[in-house]
Amino acid sequence: MGATMDTYPPSHGRFRDDYISFLQSVISFLVSKKSPLLLNSYPYFSYKDDMKDIPLEYALFKPTPPVIDGQYSYHNLFDAQLDAVYAALEKSGGGSLEVVVSESGWPTQGGPGTSVENAMTYVNNLIQHVKSGTPRKPGKAIETYIFAIRFCGSLVVNHGDFDQSA
Repeated sequence: MGATMDTYPPSHGRFRDDYISFLQSVISFLVSKKSPLLLNSYPYFSYKDDMKDIPLEYALFKPTPPVIDGQYSYHNLFDAQLDAVYAALEKSGGGSLEVVVSESGWPTQGGPGTSVENAMTYVNNLIQHVKSGTPRKPGKAIETYIFAIRFCGSLVVNHGDFDQSA
């Protein structure tokens, strides 16, 4: 998600100026090959960086008042992030591309809102949710892969200011 900006509301999503020249050729290639764009989507980081405006419940797929963006209503941060990428793709000639979420998950320790319970809630709700699509692409299941569901401590991932043993 680091390549996007102006993601609130999602329809304003666009690629960052310092990435667009590189991404434009990638998008053109993917469109020509009818291949999907792979996206690592971690709503946790947006939540952590803006806890004042993003409720934990919204990030965990729990019931919250919707975020309205024109004709679209967003009930969770995952959809808002994904649709911001779709909006950015549309603005960059990649409106026909599908997006595959190649990684998603929630940390179990190391920062605000991290716990095994929240990680389980996020993953379980994500699994149920991706079957139905996003407000921008309703009814189309979202191909999604979950990062590191294990409790063996053999992998350490550094995401900014905390380490997560997966």
